[in-house]
Amino acid sequence: MDLIIADKVSFSYGSNEIFSNVSLTITDSTRLALVGRNGLGKTTLLRVLAGELEPTSGEIFRKKGLKIAFLKQEERLEGEDRLLDAVLSQDARWWKLYKTLSSFDNDGENMDNLMAEFQALGGFARESRAKEILGKLGFKEEHFEKPVNLLSGGEKNRAAIAAMLVLEPDIMFFDEPTNHIDYDGLVWLAGFLRNLKKPFVLVSHDRFFLDLVADRVAELYEGKLHIFVGNYSSFEKQKRELIEKQEKQYKHQQQLIKKTEEFIRKNIAGQRARQAQSRIKMLQRLERIKEPIYDKGFRIKLDIKRRSGDKVLEIKNLSYAYDGNKLFSGFSTVVGRGDKIGVVGRNGCGKTTLLKLISGRLPLIEGEIKLGAGVVVGYYAQDFDDLDDDSTPLEEIQKLAPQMTYEEAMSYLGAFSISGDDAKRLIKTFSGGERSRVALAKLSLVGANFLLLDEPTNHLDINSRKIIEDALRKFEGTVIVVSHDRFFLDAVAQKIWAFENGTIREYYGNFSYYLSKRMQRQTLRRKVSVKKTEPRESTQKQLKNRLRKLKTTIMELEKQIEELEKERERILLLMGQPFVVKDPQRIKSVSQQFELIETELKSLWSRWEQNSVELEEIMDILGVEER
Repeated sequence: MDLIIADKVSFSYGSNEIFSNVSLTITDSTRLALVGRNGLGKTTLLRVLAGELEPTSGEIFRKKGLKIAFLKQEERLEGEDRLLDAVLSQDARWWKLYKTLSSFDNDGENMDNLMAEFQALGGFARESRAKEILGKLGFKEEHFEKPVNLLSGGEKNRAAIAAMLVLEPDIMFFDEPTNHIDYDGLVWLAGFLRNLKKPFVLVSHDRFFLDLVADRVAELYEGKLHIFVGNYSSFEKQKRELIEKQEKQYKHQQQLIKKTEEFIRKNIAGQRARQAQSRIKMLQRLERIKEPIYDKGFRIKLDIKRRSGDKVLEIKNLSYAYDGNKLFSGFSTVVGRGDKIGVVGRNGCGKTTLLKLISGRLPLIEGEIKLGAGVVVGYYAQDFDDLDDDSTPLEEIQKLAPQMTYEEAMSYLGAFSISGDDAKRLIKTFSGGERSRVALAKLSLVGANFLLLDEPTNHLDINSRKIIEDALRKFEGTVIVVSHDRFFLDAVAQKIWAFENGTIREYYGNFSYYLSKRMQRQTLRRKVSVKKTEPRESTQKQLKNRLRKLKTTIMELEKQIEELEKERERILLLMGQPFVVKDPQRIKSVSQQFELIETELKSLWSRWEQNSVELEEIMDILGVEER
């Protein structure tokens, strides 16, 4: 069923055209990802589709009575209500009925009518659903009673997501929903959206998340919308093939034009003048193929001013507590020059705190941190603490590098796609993506040999994330980076520090390696099951039944993963055999098999992760330490 139809829609701010002639149909089964560079109009298009903005031209048709929910970028739940109440009260009618029925003493006809309407809107089950969603997004039960105005910025963002999911609208629009969600929360949200069977259109720069949720990708490029069938990885492959095809067609046409112009030049005044005239007309009628434009984005090079010693950082028995809540304890490690470390864990576990302790921005409570000889620290703050909102990018750079001339500073900022009037605009007017580029411009100017990066890819588009990945891979210094972006960590990290139950565990590999080791450890833990506390008998029985089902499911998934991994290795070996390499048909067939296995493995890993997260939570409720 068609819910929203956009017909040749265009939008402009004054004389600045954002996009034109966009046609798109959103049905009750749409799962569309909208991608493109920062600043090209993705948010504007979402707002037009959702009805928040009127198009400059074209028409939008929406199904009558369509219930639309729109999660804006960096949207936060605000107010003084307790968290659970704030989430539930977003549906004003449900909330009014809930408050009325909760205090109603009359069992008359009016009560029956109100109860019937209340049940039609979800009834008391909505409260349980809200608690479940909040829990999956990283909130503990004690947070439910906490006033919203006492929550952190990131917590308010996640609360806004919870409020929208509880509403259950006919269609949902999300603008970068994953910026403040940890990896487990991201996997849960992806599974929730897939199972919800509700249409959605979303903007996200997390490639792993897009692979999990989208079955179509729409790219906004040069003011036009180009739609591809499949998830993000499929889109990237299709886009690459299209560019390669366009490049070949362009080169072929340029050769044709060159030869034709040469023929005209030689024969325009000779015996073959009529043919030359004919070819002039042919060139005039020829539809020119555009030269493919490669989106290079901004430029960043992380140079070091001096080399550090071999030992960059030593941590001994580090512990930290906040408001009586112990975040982590007993962490000891040594970081060597050139190490690239990814820091992962649930929201609120202490990742940012760890970086601030290492940088000296927080005082030590217990333990020892010692920087090595010649270490120069560069810090990237997730909340842009190091940027002065009342300054301009130009002023920020000139404060950091007073030796730079005006022209040099402007040229330097231009490399980060901050040019012209933007370089002289107050930072408080900047978007998250623009602030990120200013922060990165300042960071690269420091010449640090030890980088502490707190969510450096938040707010950046996918192309910009790839640029940061490439710069960090080439960086000759040492890096510790907090991130929830699986693709980014796989590309950059050689070691993982994982926050697990109040401790920090080291894994010697990238993020995918960490996940595989976590799975192996959990598999070993299943051999023993120890009961700690006893929930009520009926609840305990339900949880134990669910636990058994999850264990069975996980074991089946692990078996399938193991079998597919073996098949993957077999095909990799086969792809290197001379009789395959020399046969184009065979190599095509084998490559297709390999891609199918990779896709299936990705799906199986995702399901395994979702089931494992749920299993851990039920184990905590039952007081089971081993499984």
